Amino acid sequence: MTEPLTPRYLDLRDFPYLPIDIARLLGSEFHAIADAEQFRAGLILWLKSYHQVPAASLPSDDNQLIRLAEFRKSLRNWRQIRDVVLRGWVLCNDGRLYHPVIAEKALAAGLMKMGKRKSSEAGNAKRWGLAHNETSSNQAIREMAVLLSALNPHSRSLKKKYVLCALSDSQSDPTGIPNSDPDAIPTGFPNASERDPNIEREISKKRKIIASAAPEAPSEPASSPQGRRRKPATSPMPDPTSFEFDALRSAFFEYGREKKFGEPQLADEFEGFIGHHRAKGTVFADWRQAGQNWLRKSRAFRPNGGAPQGRPQI
Repeated sequence: MTEPLTPRYLDLRDFPYLPIDIARLLGSEFHAIADAEQFRAGLILWLKSYHQVPAASLPSDDNQLIRLAEFRKSLRNWRQIRDVVLRGWVLCNDGRLYHPVIAEKALAAGLMKMGKRKSSEAGNAKRWGLAHNETSSNQAIREMAVLLSALNPHSRSLKKKYVLCALSDSQSDPTGIPNSDPDAIPTGFPNASERDPNIEREISKKRKIIASAAPEAPSEPASSPQGRRRKPATSPMPDPTSFEFDALRSAFFEYGREKKFGEPQLADEFEGFIGHHRAKGTVFADWRQAGQNWLRKSRAFRPNGGAPQGRPQI
């Protein structure tokens, strides 16, 4: 497991807005594979993670996740969609889940918050003639800047004057990495030569740790037996008012016509298919394939083209 992607003290509960990169979201794998229910739960968790402490994190316990996601079904139903909802989240060594994209936004906001605090403290010290020690502020800014650079070295937040000052003021190397590390990766900060070179090695180390982390949260708790075969993600029947339901109906009728079912018969079969699985609360990995299976088994119950002798059980 990797280290947390945001500092433990990062608190953004006074920040009402989470910036959303529209093109990045709509081009993501999560958007491509999630149905309406999964997308709603996933988006709610993104938004609520921004106001967790540390920001951009979530508890890994399923019962807590269900409450945060406002998921109104059972724990069993949750576990059937969990892999899709938590796609992209990483389980870190503090026992919490972190999302790299939300962490990137949270770190940028944290740097802005710390920069304003540093400026305010300096102004008050000057106004009242007080001594002002910037060491703690610079350490916090440095820590967030290193994490942000590991996630997105081209972030505009890294070019802020107070960020560059905090990085150039660093004198120690808490990582213990030798100065001759050949794998140090430039971060893209301007005036890199003016900063402590240890920062570059620290960023390189964190970038490698993040890159080696699992791309999504595990589908089983950490205490579960290793080597268990992962089941494919399943979902309940689409809502009758949704586009997914219309697509399911169209695919069902299209396949039935290919198999020479009449329109009245298809309407009856679709009603039976929907009613049967709604009553049972069935979940499938592929509802279109389930509809095709229903029609194939229905044909077996009509060997002579007569009335069905019973509903197919799939």
